[in-house]
Amino acid sequence: MRTAFVVQRYGERIVGGAEEHARQVAERLVKKCGYEVDIYTTTAINYRTWENALPSGASEDAGVRVFRFQSTIRRYWLHFGIINQTFKPILRQKWWRSVPGLSRLLFKLEDWWYKMQGPYCPELLKALGSRQDQYQQVFFFTYLYYPCAYGIEVVHDKAVLIPTAHHEAPFFFSRTEKVMESVSKILANSEAEARLICKTYPSVCSKVEIAGMGLDHALAKCLHGDIADNLEKTLKLPQRGYLIYLGRLSRGKGVDRLIREFATYINRTGRRLHLFLAGAKDQFFDIPSHPQISYVGVLTEEEKWQFIASALAVVNPSPKDSLSLLVLEAMMMRTPVIVNPRNPVLANYAANHDSVFAYRNGAEFAEILDVLNSADWSTRSEKALSDSQTWVRETYSWERVLGIYQKSLLDAAV
Repeated sequence: MRTAFVVQRYGERIVGGAEEHARQVAERLVKKCGYEVDIYTTTAINYRTWENALPSGASEDAGVRVFRFQSTIRRYWLHFGIINQTFKPILRQKWWRSVPGLSRLLFKLEDWWYKMQGPYCPELLKALGSRQDQYQQVFFFTYLYYPCAYGIEVVHDKAVLIPTAHHEAPFFFSRTEKVMESVSKILANSEAEARLICKTYPSVCSKVEIAGMGLDHALAKCLHGDIADNLEKTLKLPQRGYLIYLGRLSRGKGVDRLIREFATYINRTGRRLHLFLAGAKDQFFDIPSHPQISYVGVLTEEEKWQFIASALAVVNPSPKDSLSLLVLEAMMMRTPVIVNPRNPVLANYAANHDSVFAYRNGAEFAEILDVLNSADWSTRSEKALSDSQTWVRETYSWERVLGIYQKSLLDAAV
């Protein structure tokens, strides 16, 4: 059985939640389930510019066939930023859709917004349309981008959407409503994301199922042994304790706020605690010089797991997530997590798990750090961390996740 995935970027070098999600599922459908998987994506590495950086055409990556297409419009961030801030507040309003003349104009503005947002690659849609008869279903990742929002129109009822939805202006566009209504199934990443979809678009609620992404429990387990000891010596991780953030370093992810609050805490308390920042930096994101803040770049898989396993806590300050793989990985490694409760997905984790702590401001951030170093936490941490680990293993196993994709494909074949 052959299926296709559509995602805006693809490859091991790509840093991004939806992109990593698509790659992990695609590779496992090939290796573990015996499916043939084709990827339709762009030649871009940089999501801000969509600059054509990789060769176009067909290639193979870990048993997956990849078709890459060039974007015909490069996005200039300042230019698009002006367009974005001007039109997003207008386009998210629903009242204008009932005004015939105005609605036609604003629908055209939405089309223009998606074209400017990118990656604008009409050749990708043309190729997908010409080959769609080869596929039982086509899985589209991330409602926000042109290949998904317009590619769904090409394959019609073969489309399954993995929306990675947040409470943001484009989620309320008329195009998003059309996308939600057009697909045969919607695979949400979390309970919070599923609730957002159902609340905003009640008519599609029956199509929503929580799938999420699996975690590599075997790798995590082995890193508690000799590999972990060797990595700890190689990485020279501080014994006095540290916090770790892994992901894209940008203001949109709240990393600037995390840096400020951590520096304030250290300057006030004088504690010998370190903050490591790992991942790809946005072009204009600066990390201030501070003796207890270090940028360690993009980590290997083994380094990532070791940083998580040995940390005092993992921090996710992001205001928007549909899943937060980072939080789930920390819970699986029995590491406490500090999160931003303004993010509904993270707030849900904090409400249901004693190993996840939520902070709204610098004072609460400081209180959590004091708790994690207290005798009270030492006495109750074993149960809290064990309960979180068990929940992640049961909820986000690859067996369960792949089973949902397989069932979707088998249902489509009937």
